[in-house]
Amino acid sequence: MFPEVTADEVVARVSGLAGYHRAIATDADGTLWATDVADELFALLGARRDFRGAARDVLRTRAARHLDAVPDDDHALAQELLRENAAGRITVAPMCEMQAEATGERSEDELAALYAEVAERVAPTVRTGVRDLILRLRDVGWRVHVASGSLGDAVAVCMRRCGIPFDTVDGAALRRRGSYVEAALDGEIPLFGGKVRAFTTAGVWPAAVGMGDGGWDVTFLQDAGLPVLIHPKPALREAMAGHPRAVVLV
Repeated sequence: MFPEVTADEVVARVSGLAGYHRAIATDADGTLWATDVADELFALLGARRDFRGAARDVLRTRAARHLDAVPDDDHALAQELLRENAAGRITVAPMCEMQAEATGERSEDELAALYAEVAERVAPTVRTGVRDLILRLRDVGWRVHVASGSLGDAVAVCMRRCGIPFDTVDGAALRRRGSYVEAALDGEIPLFGGKVRAFTTAGVWPAAVGMGDGGWDVTFLQDAGLPVLIHPKPALREAMAGHPRAVVLV
């Protein structure tokens, strides 16, 4: 359905593209790496039964909207929510909100240690072909901007660990009180149209290259100069069917 292209062919296609910013606008999870940063962090905290105080209370209140019964055990709760999300019975927006808020109620240092641990889990799943493409365009002056439903500062740590350069990362953010991280969102999570708003705020929209893997990425991919689909899920293939410029990176 879509032409399959190499990194060389992507570079050739965009080298003379006019009317777009010389920038890569990309999703993170499933696109830059095969796993999901929010899922990894959430599963880690659940396995350690480390949802704390108000974060645990908020999680359980939100979970009650989606589950017939909320397990008392935090590990069981995390696993049940992840299963429901994977099955499509919890949509992306409420899942991202629950996962982000559940990470709060700890110090910045504790959070940084968690991010470093998650980055070690993410690194082996990096999409090496995607990283190579980003490095090639970066070497000739292109900007790299990321919008993710995961916590933005966690994604940034993972990108550094994976050797992927970037200019900005927009993602979920938690409210801070000094060096303490609260169990409350600070602003909008850039999902759907929020990704376009993030790229616009960064000053790189429309971008010459857009990269994504899921159906929700169509909101920005459809208007990129060259939409590059990365291991596209069926929903993205369906949503982008018939797009005259969309390609799949191989």
